[in-house]
Parts: sequence; C-alpha cells; structure tokens
Amino acid sequence: MYVKPTDCTRYLNRRSFHSKHTFTGMPFSQFRRAAVICSEMNDRVQCIQRMEQKFLDSGYNKEELGVAREKAIALDRTTLLTPPNATSTNDQKVLACVIYQDPGLRKELRSFFKAHEKELKQLLGDVKFVISEKRHANISSMFFQKAGFSQVHEPIRENQKCGSKRCKSNGTMNLGRTVSVNGVTVKLDFRLTCASKYIIYLAICKLCDDPLFLNNFYFGQSINSLMMRNNGHRGNFKLNCYDKSALSMHIYDKHPEAFDSKLSSYDFGIVKSVSPIELNRTEDSYIFKTEADTKGLNRYKVSS
Repeated sequence: MYVKPTDCTRYLNRRSFHSKHTFTGMPFSQFRRAAVICSEMNDRVQCIQRMEQKFLDSGYNKEELGVAREKAIALDRTTLLTPPNATSTNDQKVLACVIYQDPGLRKELRSFFKAHEKELKQLLGDVKFVISEKRHANISSMFFQKAGFSQVHEPIRENQKCGSKRCKSNGTMNLGRTVSVNGVTVKLDFRLTCASKYIIYLAICKLCDDPLFLNNFYFGQSINSLMMRNNGHRGNFKLNCYDKSALSMHIYDKHPEAFDSKLSSYDFGIVKSVSPIELNRTEDSYIFKTEADTKGLNRYKVSS
C-alpha cells in the first residue's frame, strides 16, 4: 500500500472525546484497507503492523489493536473485492435512537430492545434497532463557534430613538413595542433605532381619527437608516413633488392644513432588520398580512 513520503500518518488521538466504538472501529477500517489493497499476505501483514505502530503512538490500546489486526488478516480479499448484487434489495427498516454519550442509557436501551424485540417487530415489522451516540458540545464550540454566541446582541431599549441631536427622526419614534394595525398585531424590535440599516419600518398618521389604525398606516423599507429615509419623505412635502411619497400624498389628500408640518404628523417605528436580499419579501409579507396595499397608505400609487 503506497504512502506518500510527506504523509505524517496521524490518526485521531485516543484521548479525544469520542465514543468508545469510534476507537475500536477506526483501526479495523484502516487495517481492512490493507486487506483490500495488498494482494500478497506478507504485504498485508507488514502494512497492518506499520499502521498498528502509528495507532500505538496515538495512544490506542494494544489489546484492542490486536483484535482488529487478527480480524483484518483473516478477511478474504476475494470476497471484499466482489461487488454486491445490484439487483438485491434490502427492505429492512432501521429504528435509530440518537442519544448523547451516556453508557448507562445506551445499556438500558439495548436491554429494552432485546427484551421487547418480538413485540416491537409485531408493531413495526422487520426493524433493525440502532443506537447512535452524539457528542456533547464543548466549551469552545459553545462560546466561539456557534453563531448565536458570535453575534453582537443589542440590549432592549426603552424606545427606538438614536439619541443624536442632529437626527430629525427622534421626535417621531413614538410607537410602542406592539401595534395593532387593521386587526394584525405587529411587534417592533426595540434593539433597533432610527440609525439602524436594512430595515422594515411602520408609519402611522396621528391626524386620522381612526383609533383602530384601519387605513392610516404605511409599511416601508430602507437599506439606509430611517433618519436618512425620512429625509427623502420629508423632501417630498412640496407642491411640485408631493406625489412621490405615499406619506406626503396622504397628508396632501386628507390633511392639507398640516402639509407644512411634514413628518411631524406621523409616528414611526422599526419592525425589524433583515438582510438586503430579504427586504422586498419581508416588506411584501407585512403589506399582505395587514392589507396595507388596499386599506393602508401603501394603496397610494406614487410617481417615480
């Protein structure tokens, strides 16, 4: 069996935190390779002895390696090289129990399957029972590799105001944590502020006398912060371009006396922040659920 000169031939260290069957099955699988590749018995034995020494260097048990060695030497190479019958089918079902590494639980499950094998097969048919063990999470993977721990978690705020003295949106961020619009409860993310980007936002007209918010709400999106997006809305409160924003169109149509007040007639809130590719779909989802395109301000058709 050819081995590259640069191959260090290192195997999984025996002190690694794996199931016991891993350390008994791995040497045999490697020794079996020698039985498949080497056509001469002397070559097979020499190859297995060389691998056995490498396993010993990695801390494996000598007795366990001896059992695997004798089992591999006794294999019939002709049988190993004979392909399985492609026409044969195996209809046997497998019932797998996945557990964390627990020798006591594994022993109890094996005893249960053995004691009730007849009854279980009457219920499930010809079933093979398999117990699969799963590693417990270690400290490093828990704190440094898991996405939930690697992300920065923003604290829950009392409001969604960014606090900047130059931000004109601070005075309009007055919606609560939950808002009911057209009978649908919408939760706002109070970890976000008007300085957050890639957002879905909600605007509600304060001048409409509808306490149930049935036709005075608007859902929008922005790749920039809400303070920058509102600058665009605010700039459309002019007679020559009011039709470029649904918010300015609503005030012009329903509350012309407050047209000069611009966005002061609205309360804003940020629903959530999503990835850029999810903005359109998420906005459409809220518009669909609340019927904002027929009963809300999204019904206004703005000009480009």
